[in-house]
Amino acid sequence: EVVVKVQYPGVDGAVDSDIKHLKLAFLASGLVKMNRKTLDAVLGEVRARLNEELDYCNEADNVRFFKEAFRDDPRIIVPDVVGERSSQRVLTLTYEPGDSLGKLKELGYSQTERDELGYALVTVMLDQIFKLKTVHADPNPGNFAFRRDGRIIIYDYGCVKKLSETMLDAYRFNIR
Repeated sequence: EVVVKVQYPGVDGAVDSDIKHLKLAFLASGLVKMNRKTLDAVLGEVRARLNEELDYCNEADNVRFFKEAFRDDPRIIVPDVVGERSSQRVLTLTYEPGDSLGKLKELGYSQTERDELGYALVTVMLDQIFKLKTVHADPNPGNFAFRRDGRIIIYDYGCVKKLSETMLDAYRFNIR
């Protein structure tokens, strides 16, 4: 079984236009209290992440990176890329089933099991930041699934951020 992610035609062309409109809306509304240089930097980062998210070859590389990084970690499951069925606008991955965060209690996961999964998830995210210097930057609940045996499946590797030493130092300073 596989999961196939197909990009709608023209989505990539809309990013720059949408970012320009967003900037105008922010400036015209006065809701965002920052100078233009800072706003440009923030929106530049958003644009870069959105463009990466739309590059399925990049996402396939990210999947492979995390697959290798977590190959010896029994807590984490990363799907495999089906390379011969993937391209710039189509990504095919092996299907890795798991239970969604919102259903764990309903499915009978005990509080202890949920606590252990939560601890593992936080630990894995910190490992990404401080050991891999790379982070899965789309941590919404739909991008994770869980299994009773304590394993976590991580989905959607379109938004991945490489972290500089300066950024890591800022995280280290703020965690202490």
